[in-house]
Amino acid sequence: MGKLHTISRGYRHGTRNKLHTISRGYRHGTRNKFAKKFRSKGKPGVSRYLTTFKRGDYVDIVVDPSIQKGMP
Repeated sequence: MGKLHTISRGYRHGTRNKLHTISRGYRHGTRNKFAKKFRSKGKPGVSRYLTTFKRGDYVDIVVDPSIQKGMP
């Protein structure tokens, strides 16, 4: 019985060379993290920008995915 030559996914001709490189970009792995919730698409309202905070207030920084400029 002869050997069966197969090309497995990710390898070519039995060598261990990868067909593609794995990209590790600036926002890799954030498909669900920076996605907006269902029925909440679009830009934020004006009241989001006009809230006033006093010195000593505790705030949470929540990233809005509809505005990409200035993401931490």
